[in-house]
Amino acid sequence: MNSKEFHQQTVLGLIQTTVNRTYTDLSCRRLLEVNREAQVVNWTNLRTLVNEINWLFDREINSRRERQAIQNIVIEIHTRAPLIYTTFTYANAFDRALKEGIKGYSQHI
Repeated sequence: MNSKEFHQQTVLGLIQTTVNRTYTDLSCRRLLEVNREAQVVNWTNLRTLVNEINWLFDREINSRRERQAIQNIVIEIHTRAPLIYTTFTYANAFDRALKEGIKGYSQHI
């Protein structure tokens, strides 16, 4: 596995773990009245998400393009996991935490 693949798998793992565990947590607290297994997102083979993560890898740290790639990743999360955003009172805080986590992982790698 080269460094780009490692970067991709790490960021994808962060997204998958964060979103899917959030669904599980909300369901266990009975804040979601749906089947949690039906809401868990399969994050593999999503071309648009993989492309954004790859573009993030190629961007300079703290650049406008890095911020745009991170924003596009969050938009993809909104698309794939909309129920989280209709449940959370503080969806903006969730987005900020995702952005900080993605940026932190990405820059560290």
